[in-house]
Amino acid sequence: MMDRCLECNGTLKADESACFMCGSARKPKIQKPSMVVRCATVVKVLFILSGVLTVASLFFSVTPSFLKCLATTIILMFVNRSADAMAEKQRT
Repeated sequence: MMDRCLECNGTLKADESACFMCGSARKPKIQKPSMVVRCATVVKVLFILSGVLTVASLFFSVTPSFLKCLATTIILMFVNRSADAMAEKQRT
């Protein structure tokens, strides 16, 4: 779908940065973060929370056991690396 110039209503190709008829600059498109980037952010937050909970499990008895927290943190570390790699591929 071709965009229109806001000044003269001329058509703009996808690779044009300015209107060829009036010379006005194209309005930049606002890109929303994709689902992969959102999931990578959620996994990163969960990884940090799991690390904090792992440290807290050494000092408090109301937290899950240290081994459960450590296993969860290690699994989330691998998932975090994979999610970051997928998000980086999509950004470029």
